[in-house]
Amino acid sequence: YNCVFSLFYDSCIEDIDRYSQSVSLRPKLNEPSNSFMISALPWVNFTGFNINVFNEGRYLPPIFTIGKFIETGTSVLMPLSIQAHHAVCDGVHVGRFVQALQELSSNYKEWLL
Repeated sequence: YNCVFSLFYDSCIEDIDRYSQSVSLRPKLNEPSNSFMISALPWVNFTGFNINVFNEGRYLPPIFTIGKFIETGTSVLMPLSIQAHHAVCDGVHVGRFVQALQELSSNYKEWLL
């Protein structure tokens, strides 16, 4: 993580180059314990997506799945599925996250440069 997006992005590209051929679920060592995975299905458009993790209720990180970008007029839409365990997150938290994500997406010119 880096709060300067360009530095974060450069590090992300390095990780993609280094680990993209790995067959391990977690190829990068020493990841922080508060990390979570994001699945990307860039070739699939969806209106709902569900992953069932069987581990007796011990998997608590959120699960994010993003899909194919779609351009419609002046907008770009991206499907996003969020699954959160109710033991650690209420709907209000998901709502706040989605609201913040929309704000970042709408104002990307302010932070992306």
